[in-house]
Amino acid sequence: MADDPPLLMAATILLVREAPELEVLMVERHHQIDFASGALVFPGGKSAETDHPRFWDGHVHGTEATSAALDGLKVAAIREAFEESG
Repeated sequence: MADDPPLLMAATILLVREAPELEVLMVERHHQIDFASGALVFPGGKSAETDHPRFWDGHVHGTEATSAALDGLKVAAIREAFEESG
């Protein structure tokens, strides 16, 4: 619709460790936010301008077969996981 806000690119990541037993990383949303406060969620969030390939040329390998938009979302998911889990 004409009044709908523009879509924003965002990514989330599911980090799994299988040994010594299955573990999945989740984070708790801050209790003072409006949407889903206190919920357990997978790390993720909005893509930032610095998540996109031109900032990472020469530092990321194995992206030859994927699009620049997808590569930026991969970086966003990893960055968000680092920010949200310390």
